[in-house]
Amino acid sequence: MSHRQSRRKTRQSERKEKTAIHLEEIHPKTENQKKYFNSIHRNPYTICTGPPGTGKTFIALWHALKAVLDKRSNISKIVIIRPLVEVKNFDEKGIGALPGDAKQKMAPWMGGIMDSMREVMYESDVMKMLNNIEFFNMALCRGRSFTDTFVIVDEAQNITVDGDGMKMLMTRLGRGSKMVIAGDLKQSDIGTKKASALRDSIRKFCNEDGFGISLLEPGDIQRNKYISRILEIYGDYNPNEPAVSIEDILKEKN
Repeated sequence: MSHRQSRRKTRQSERKEKTAIHLEEIHPKTENQKKYFNSIHRNPYTICTGPPGTGKTFIALWHALKAVLDKRSNISKIVIIRPLVEVKNFDEKGIGALPGDAKQKMAPWMGGIMDSMREVMYESDVMKMLNNIEFFNMALCRGRSFTDTFVIVDEAQNITVDGDGMKMLMTRLGRGSKMVIAGDLKQSDIGTKKASALRDSIRKFCNEDGFGISLLEPGDIQRNKYISRILEIYGDYNPNEPAVSIEDILKEKN
């Protein structure tokens, strides 16, 4: 048996095993979430921003899981990337101070993803699917090429305009792959909000074919009915107004 035939047989075996995994169906609950679903389905790239609890990462992860489990899809793995920025004013260890290698340092960030997976999968299936998921520090992505991969860039508001971080990530995408870039423009840990490459990428790609822009609002929050009120009290969002608009972003100076 040739090496190519062996690899094909291995993939077929893995696909057969994955079809036994149960993934609960989810559906958009608001009009903006519906647009987000459609963008992920139609475009190689989707850029999404919105308040906490609107499903930015959860919806992207569900689509990634569905793609891996779909026998008709070429996507065979999920890559989740985060810019590891130390949160200001939090009395926690910096990521560099944590013990272990790069994979072990990423372990604390995996908890939220696994929690989301448990909402739509059995615990035993979550553990199986972890074999198809890789977690990356953004700094370790340079030089990589993600083929047949669903890439989720999480907390993207913490990627700075300075340097070429966003360009580097977006150009990692190989054939048969998708990328969702998600973050909250009002929860940046890198200083001024205008320094965020997430905002800059919305401005640059809002009118480009193959790039979908999804803007979620306080009215799209589903996690907890009190979150929108909490955000309003802290002055982050007005529940009666859009969180951000393309028009406002385009008016801003570079």
